[in-house]
Amino acid sequence: MKAERLLVMFCAATVVCAIAGTTEADLASGLPEGIGQGAQGVSLEGTCDYDWWYGCSPTSGGMMLGYYDRNGYNGLSYSNLVPGGVAETNTYPSTPGRWDYLAQYAIASPGHVYDFYGGGGGAYGDDRPQSRPSNCLADFMGTSQDAAGRSNGSTTFHWRWDGGRLTYDDICQFATYDEVRGLGDYIRYSGYKFTSLYTQLTDNQSPFGFTFDDYKAEIDAGRVVLIGTTNHLMAGVGYEIDYMGYEGNFIRLYNTWWSTGQGSLMFWGGTYAGSPMFSVIVCELTGGEVVPLPGALLLGALGLSYAGWRLRHEIT
Repeated sequence: MKAERLLVMFCAATVVCAIAGTTEADLASGLPEGIGQGAQGVSLEGTCDYDWWYGCSPTSGGMMLGYYDRNGYNGLSYSNLVPGGVAETNTYPSTPGRWDYLAQYAIASPGHVYDFYGGGGGAYGDDRPQSRPSNCLADFMGTSQDAAGRSNGSTTFHWRWDGGRLTYDDICQFATYDEVRGLGDYIRYSGYKFTSLYTQLTDNQSPFGFTFDDYKAEIDAGRVVLIGTTNHLMAGVGYEIDYMGYEGNFIRLYNTWWSTGQGSLMFWGGTYAGSPMFSVIVCELTGGEVVPLPGALLLGALGLSYAGWRLRHEIT
């Protein structure tokens, strides 16, 4: 699709993390009193729960990629998504200006903060000339960058008004700075590819939007889904359909504000921290490395192949 046609169909907004005086009970409005942990549904194992780190978009992207760094995907390893070692499952507590976790370098590196966050949260016009290659999600997304028209901590995102998918390739035709484009650029920077990467309005915003069944299919396939409200981005890691006897379409997510154990709950199509659900970001990776088998298993695999069997090794 040509860029001039896309311009008629998409709109842009800013993801800004701002929360004050809000409690867990306030966030997922409409949940019945007494809702707690334990439910009937599906949650991905080995997910990552990260504290806000210089922007909700790079932090949520970091939770998605940290999950694949730890667990791989489709039987392949993606261990360079968080360079230097294995991504942590949790970055709480985090101290601004002190990088205590490998995942924080992948989300917003010291160089990024020095170049683009000198004036603190919400500041604008404080950027220094970038004299280093981009090396983190916040760099590639344009988070906090004056050149992207973004104040500190904020990121631009785009969507299609008709509720259709707006893909990475579409966005590259008209936007240099965008959370989906930045996610894809960082994946490629890390040495990997993707077979699918797009954003889409949810079906509470468009009758042709992304549905709860679409979300369940992604989780069932082992993929984290990023959940956007009108002013925040979070990581969806599971769903519930019968919660303590209360039937409904719930999503389980990590919100970037505090560690929530198994994750917070939100009604599909509902609100979180007073902001309506708005969109999703979906990504399917490819191009990872084959996981080598240990020597003993390799010999066993050879023996099985001689006997006419096939051994498939997968990461779970």
